[in-house]
Amino acid sequence: MKQQTGRVAIAIAVMLPMALVQTACSDGSASQQRSPHGRLLVLGLDGMDYGLVREMIQAGQLPNFAALGKEGGFVALQTSMPPQSPTAWSDVITGASPAAHGIFDFVHRDPHTLQPYLSTSKVDPPRRLKLGALAIPMGGGGASLLRREKPFWWYLSKKGVPATVIKIPAHFPPTDDGGAHVLAGMGTPDLLGTYGTFSIFTDDPELLQRKLPGGRAERLEHKSEGRMTASLAGPPSPFSSADRPLQIPVEVLVDQHRRGAMVRLGDAEELLGTGEWSPFVNVSFPVVPGMSSLKAVVRVFLKSVTPHVVVYVSPLNIDPEQPALPISSPPDFAGELADAAGTFFTQGMPEESKALSAGVLSRDDYLAQAEGVMRERKRLLQVALDRFHDGLLFYYFSSTDQIAHMFFREHDPNHPARKPSDDRYRDVIRNVYREADEVVGQVRHKLGPKDLLLVMSDHGFGSAGRLFDLNLWLTQQGFLVLRDKRGPGPFGHVDWARTQAYGLGLNGLYINLRGREEYGTVDPKQREQVIQRLTRALKAVRDPETGQQVVTEIVRPDREGTGAALDRAPDLIIGYGAGFKVSDTSAIGAVGSSLFAINHNEWSGDHCVDHRLVPGILLANRKLRNGSYSLHDIAPTVLRYFGVEPPSVMVGKSVLADAR
Repeated sequence: MKQQTGRVAIAIAVMLPMALVQTACSDGSASQQRSPHGRLLVLGLDGMDYGLVREMIQAGQLPNFAALGKEGGFVALQTSMPPQSPTAWSDVITGASPAAHGIFDFVHRDPHTLQPYLSTSKVDPPRRLKLGALAIPMGGGGASLLRREKPFWWYLSKKGVPATVIKIPAHFPPTDDGGAHVLAGMGTPDLLGTYGTFSIFTDDPELLQRKLPGGRAERLEHKSEGRMTASLAGPPSPFSSADRPLQIPVEVLVDQHRRGAMVRLGDAEELLGTGEWSPFVNVSFPVVPGMSSLKAVVRVFLKSVTPHVVVYVSPLNIDPEQPALPISSPPDFAGELADAAGTFFTQGMPEESKALSAGVLSRDDYLAQAEGVMRERKRLLQVALDRFHDGLLFYYFSSTDQIAHMFFREHDPNHPARKPSDDRYRDVIRNVYREADEVVGQVRHKLGPKDLLLVMSDHGFGSAGRLFDLNLWLTQQGFLVLRDKRGPGPFGHVDWARTQAYGLGLNGLYINLRGREEYGTVDPKQREQVIQRLTRALKAVRDPETGQQVVTEIVRPDREGTGAALDRAPDLIIGYGAGFKVSDTSAIGAVGSSLFAINHNEWSGDHCVDHRLVPGILLANRKLRNGSYSLHDIAPTVLRYFGVEPPSVMVGKSVLADAR
């Protein structure tokens, strides 16, 4: 559910306290000294699957991966449980278990309010004094990282080892980095404070009436022949007690021959042909006219001009050169990269998967945009490599993950929702793997004989052909009871007085525990009994269509380790069998109408399953030690390479045979 995270309130940039920006700098007190070892580059390729990489290496389709594996080693990398990106990358960042770092899912819940929230970060609005329709900003507000434990590069920087980390997920805002240069990745909101809200401007009545999860449709008003207008909404005005949004005008001037249009957003304009994406467009939302404004960057897509005009505007990405929230450490690092490489997406996951899922973009539209993201990442990598003279460089690519999510139906000939027309896209995933192989080749040629290269992914991938509604199953088994009449709030459908357990998130299952949950009914002395009943019953569930076991792994966080963050943990983490995925309704705590369903969604591949089914990859240009390998090993490998002793919270060990 990378495309689904809860809406969070974003602070208005002009109101953010300068102290928040200053903390992003850290003290940087340790003097940077050139390491006696070679440089270390870690290339993070999100979602690259061990089985598919091995298959393509054997087929001679990934020559640079193959050469790297022969030079050092190529092995499966055990992923986290659950194998969700925020959990997996938090394991990498801290070298610690979720019990210590506190990230168990994309979505957590507050047991006292039963409100879901984004697990990795929080953005609070500034305080305001409301006077009728007006409001007076009173300061306060800001962004905070909810993950516990320090990142591995913090320990390097404090020992004087230069460290640059670009786009690593689950590290927004980057405000405690010990002097490292860090650009935030997955988990970074857009200017609205959402995880990516797109806009459609159109005169198409059908599109205006359609529900657009992850987006909003705005009516284009005809003003004269070929001229249409609307408004693009930004974040709420800090001076409006009713949270009226800041706005800029939108104008569309359609070419008289109906081949294209001039699109104006505020003072910016782009001339586009039908089916064409614009470069980045800078937009500015005035907060105090003539004095202060909020900056964003967007890309515009002219989908059609006939029979209806349809203009797509990407989510409002925080401007890297004038960021409304701290997206880099030090604060000017994002701007330095933009100066050198050009403007880039800052939103956590820039691929427009929501718009494809909503049917707003076609598969070709989406691929054109996603390929642009890949080109952008390669351009940024080149800048990072040019600046990389010593120490550590960590660099992250998202395309291998997002393409797999959206094109697995075409990749898997046995996907139950596959259509004959999907054959056209059957090699899309393999093509992005080939492109990643080219990146590895380019990186290898940039490194010296003493430099260490690690290539890794956080998890693998599998087909998500069948959906299972966990919460509906809980109701059928009597663990979850519904009200006759819905009440307020996200769990307003639940009769808590008669409920023993409920599902939330992609893999989480919670006991309605007395003394912990707001309306808990299960006596703590009975918790173990309820867990045992749930475990037995879940492992017995079979898909009536295929006979397959639906749940093949159940993990209890309280038995996986000790740590201060166990208070955030689900009571059970559910590992689904091959081919299964939790339904979207159950993931948000709701109850659907079908226990099983074929997954016809564009989001057709996934990895939030039994973690043993989706290992990631690890390649190195140095000999690897014998044994097994996990995400927890990355952090201690990096630290020991530079002669830094890992802290006790790190549970892994170096992957290198000659670990110092």
